[in-house]
Amino acid sequence: MVGPKKNILVINPNSSLTMTAAIRRGLESISLPENISWQCQHLSAAPIGIETAAHIEEVIPLLQQVASAKHCDALVVSCFSDPGVAQLRKDLAVPIFGIGESAYQQAASVSRNVGIISILDASVGRHKIALQQLDLLSYITADIALNLSTTQLHETQMVSKRLKEVAAQLVEKGADCLVLGCAGLADYRQMLSSAMQLPVIEPSQAALLAAAASFDITLT
Repeated sequence: MVGPKKNILVINPNSSLTMTAAIRRGLESISLPENISWQCQHLSAAPIGIETAAHIEEVIPLLQQVASAKHCDALVVSCFSDPGVAQLRKDLAVPIFGIGESAYQQAASVSRNVGIISILDASVGRHKIALQQLDLLSYITADIALNLSTTQLHETQMVSKRLKEVAAQLVEKGADCLVLGCAGLADYRQMLSSAMQLPVIEPSQAALLAAAASFDITLT
């Protein structure tokens, strides 16, 4: 029996059309029940990438404005830093999913030896705080940065090489499951999983699956 129609809004909270397209391609590979649909959009007034604490603060009001104006049954914030997720959960009556939180939770269900591939060294500290808040830090073997900007992530050959280098370092430290620490890495999940012969968690996919699963949960 098919349930009522549900729509998931996926927001890439930066202004990069390239990254939004990568997120969309990753989500298109996910099979959902026929009554569940999703839409993906960017924030045209936001920075081209979210790489600093200042960027995170800048996009929160933009997210609040767009999310409040759109009708959806669940919302996914497609940035690994989960900007605005806590505030949106206070403001809106629908389930809110940050892709960072969703990826950590999915990875923790797969392994107790998780390696995170961050974009920048500056991201690692933010990830640690989030993991501590979720009580999942003990699942993390290591968090190593690519040290590439979000605007470089379309340079396929260079990014693929760097991903495999960092993944190998994480495996040496004991990781047997990898998490891609940026929505802009969505196109590389399958390549990296095949190259390393390990499960690789793509965070936007993890959040979309979590959002879809939430529709089956009835609160009484």
